[in-house]
Amino acid sequence: MRNHSFTKLTLVSRFKKLSLKMHPMKNSQQMRMYEPKFQMICEAYQVLSNPQLKTIFEQYGEETLRTGIKGADGGKLEKFNDYL
Repeated sequence: MRNHSFTKLTLVSRFKKLSLKMHPMKNSQQMRMYEPKFQMICEAYQVLSNPQLKTIFEQYGEETLRTGIKGADGGKLEKFNDYL
C-alpha cells in the first residue's frame, strides 16, 4: 500500500513537473496521445488539493466522485463531478 501523506508543496511541485512534461501543446506532434494524460493529471491535482474531495476519493473511489454519493433512499446527495 502506498503512503498517501504528502505536503501541499510536494503536490504542487509534482503537478507542475508532470503537467509541463505531458502538456499537449508542448507535444504538439502527439497531441492526441498527450491530451487525455494531461487531463487526468489535472483532475488528479484537483482532487488531491481539495481536502473534501480527497477524503471522498480515498473512502469511496473515483467512480463516486464522478457519479455522486447516494443517500439511504437511493437518491443522490451530491454530485462531485462538478468540482472536477
